[in-house]
This record gives sequence, structure tokens and C-alpha cells, in this order.
Amino acid sequence: MAWRVVVSTCRHDTVHVRRLARELAMCLPGARRVNRGGRSLGEMLALARYMGARRLVVVYRGLGGNPGRIAAWDVGGEVARRIPATLYLRGVVFSGDKRIPRASSDVYVYSLGEESEYGLDIASMFDLTYVGVVGVDELGGLSGRALLVEPVKGRDFLFVLKFYENGAYIGPRMLVKSVRYYRARDKGNNT
Repeated sequence: MAWRVVVSTCRHDTVHVRRLARELAMCLPGARRVNRGGRSLGEMLALARYMGARRLVVVYRGLGGNPGRIAAWDVGGEVARRIPATLYLRGVVFSGDKRIPRASSDVYVYSLGEESEYGLDIASMFDLTYVGVVGVDELGGLSGRALLVEPVKGRDFLFVLKFYENGAYIGPRMLVKSVRYYRARDKGNNT
């Protein structure tokens, strides 16, 4: 079976970093968590490509051993390229439910309440489809699983990422404090 997304961790991970990677792999469609072991990033990119994935998502450790950032690479083309957006996390609230059902169908990304400039970046990062804005009162009408981008004002983070299915929030809630954009270096001849 070809996997859509391969989720892994940084080399020096912790219990919380591994748990976020595991729960992300359960919440995303066609995702598989792979132990990093002693593999380099280049070896992880090659492994994801060998598994037929289109994305490699890596959860990195931050301060105090908590999940600190999430980065992704597009491995579906001829050459692996980094997805420009990197999520820097303020914290993660894990679900109390240890048994998260695997995503059985596509997961769509929605901005909750108001348009978010980050919805397309999140969709690109996890190889999902961005649909648009959904109101809080419209959540009950959603079919299947959704990844919600909820903008937060007046706090020390930009938005909250959370999964929603069958009238309840499932999986981790990621508090994103910033999104930084990676720009590929020009490898051309500067003459």
C-alpha cells in the first residue's frame, strides 16, 4: 500500500514528541508513522519516497522536551522540496482518548469563524484540501473528519489546529505561536 503522508520525529525526540507524531498519523488520511531511529533527514526523505508518500512531516522537539515545530517536505516529485511553511508550536493539548480511529476518508481543512491566511499553508503541509470558512454553528453539518484552523486574538499564539469528527473534537489540539516561511536558496550562477 502506498502511503500519502509519512510522519516522523526529530532525532532526539521525547515522549510528547512521539505522541504528537503518533496522533497526527492517526488523524491524517493515508498517514503512517515511521520511527526515525538513527536515520538522517536525507534517508527519511528517501524512505518516504520509497513508501510512495507525497509528504514527509517531521515533528521537532522544543523547549522542555515538548513538541516545538512541525516541518514538511514534498517527496512526490522528481526532487524532494521543503514545504515553505513551518509551524512553531506554543503547546499541544492531547486528547484524553488513547484510541483515536484512523481517518477512513479525506480530511478537509476549514477556517473556523473567519478567513485565515494560514488555511492553504496547513492544507499544503499535510497534503489536504482547503475548503474555506465554516461557522461554529455549521460544524454539525460537516460530514467526515475536518482539520479546523481557529484564529485566536489577544493571546500569545496565532491559531489553534484541531480535528473535528461526528460532533466532537478528536486528537491533539496544536497551539501555533508563529508560522515561518522557508525560502529556498538560489543555487544558480550569480555572474
